[in-house]
Amino acid sequence: MADPITSVPEPGHPYFPLDAVIPDYLPNTTGVFELIATFGAIVSAVIGLAVWQTTRTRKPVRPIDQFAVGWFALSCIVQLAWGPLSLLTVFGILRDWHSRHVVQVIVCTAHVYGVALYYLTNWNESRVHGVAYSRPETLYFWVYYVGFNLPWAIVPLVLLRDSWSQVSKAFAALEEKKRG
Repeated sequence: MADPITSVPEPGHPYFPLDAVIPDYLPNTTGVFELIATFGAIVSAVIGLAVWQTTRTRKPVRPIDQFAVGWFALSCIVQLAWGPLSLLTVFGILRDWHSRHVVQVIVCTAHVYGVALYYLTNWNESRVHGVAYSRPETLYFWVYYVGFNLPWAIVPLVLLRDSWSQVSKAFAALEEKKRG
């Protein structure tokens, strides 16, 4: 008979924490390469088609706005709740709507808030309660947890800065016109 103290049951899944109960868990049967290739193809198609649309506008589209079109088009497939606003931002950029900065600020703020909430909740659970939701191995922590989530903070901050700059310039021009 096995010693209950030294025999630790194997976890039924590879997720962290290992003792988490996941009813009806079925292991993935698709290879990592196939998953990454499929994901990459979908993301590339969405971003590529969106950025291609920027070449079909009457007025030249700034590089930061081409980047923003790709970003918000990707946001449409990543976050269903923010998708319509992201799509509105894409159309706003393509149609040169000045009011698109309002929607861009809303969506970017939501992205930054979501990432901050995700990181801070995990940090709090880990530091205060001793529960980690990310595996400690380098691949899982730095590549998946940090690397795949960090763009959802950095890109919106870059686009928020651009909107801030554009809105500030617009108000400065308006003030100059009033004085002028």
